Amino acid sequence: MFRESTGNDVVENDHRVLWDWVAIKTLSEISAVTRIRSTRA
Repeated sequence: MFRESTGNDVVENDHRVLWDWVAIKTLSEISAVTRIRSTRA
């Protein structure tokens, strides 16, 4: 899984995973908020 390199690959992978997680969390929160708003309205 891990390639021996300068270490930049590992950092980039961590950042990619982090951004994927942030995007998923944000999208789920947005969809939850829209669901709450639509049920209230």
